[in-house]
Amino acid sequence: MALWQYKVALIPQEWLSAGGEVESLFGEEGFDTEQTWGTFDTEILENEIDKILPRGKAWTDAYILWGDYEGDDIQLWRENAKTIDLVIRFDLRKPNKELLNGALEIARGSNLAILDLANRRVLPAKTEAIVEAIRKSEASKFVEDPHAFLSKYKPGGGAT
Repeated sequence: MALWQYKVALIPQEWLSAGGEVESLFGEEGFDTEQTWGTFDTEILENEIDKILPRGKAWTDAYILWGDYEGDDIQLWRENAKTIDLVIRFDLRKPNKELLNGALEIARGSNLAILDLANRRVLPAKTEAIVEAIRKSEASKFVEDPHAFLSKYKPGGGAT
């Protein structure tokens, strides 16, 4: 993920309502939302996403990319026609209101929760909530002032 991208995952609200714990999705190697998807219909999601961004180039049949990997994109991973991961990355260098609105429509229409990956929390599927989370994100701080953002880090990756 590029420093200028804000990243969310969409997961079925049904999984959360049944007692699913957001923290259980995170491990040493990052996050894994496969357990949340159950038998969710991938074709419906694909058709909805097709309305938001054009399809990009994918290197495997298990992965579908919409948009541009370096900019705005939506990534859907599937296995045997079953969704196992759905991620949206917003390029904060060029805010895309249509992508934001489309993501919210998909979340509401498909009963999906929006998971702020950096903060490991579910966000309300409301424009104001997403915009506020984006505004407070590290990606936003980087875009606003890259030099100040980078000056906080020492060689080797740690913050000063």
